[in-house]
Amino acid sequence: MKNGMKKFIPKIAASKIVFSEFVTITKDTIVFEDQLNYDYFVLNAKNDAVVILPSFDQENFLLTKEYRHPTKKYLLSCPGGFLEKGENPQEGAKRELLEETGFSATDFQIIGSSYPYPGLSSQKIIFVLAKNIYETHPIHLEPSELIITEKLSYKEIKSKIKNSENIDGILCSALFFYTLN
Repeated sequence: MKNGMKKFIPKIAASKIVFSEFVTITKDTIVFEDQLNYDYFVLNAKNDAVVILPSFDQENFLLTKEYRHPTKKYLLSCPGGFLEKGENPQEGAKRELLEETGFSATDFQIIGSSYPYPGLSSQKIIFVLAKNIYETHPIHLEPSELIITEKLSYKEIKSKIKNSENIDGILCSALFFYTLN
């Protein structure tokens, strides 16, 4: 059902970078159809990101529990990170999986993509299924990365999500794309 409104894209009257380090925050003044101005803050990541759902087989996965400072908690999630400029998503997935878990895979397949927080950022996340994973070497994390790996069955993961056990929403998206393939 359509609400009768026409599609309108506001014009940007002014744009100013207000913060620029790991990410850039831009203050855009946008003009709506009725000529009202509104200040909108946009968080711009340098590049898109990749999230990997590492599978031993169709029922068992290697997930991460990573400390996320804004929540002050370890959240159950998937390995992932920013793509390098111009990097192929499968290559980025291979690199990130190795860096964060010490594992590789026989196949890296793109299973979907989404904009996880479009009200705040234009960053796209590409979801990659890593099939038949195997350990290659011990993890070498950066001092600021607090990551624990955990092997879980699909049934165990669903139970943790159902019970709201400190879950990163990225994991839910990854599993949703997995079920579509």
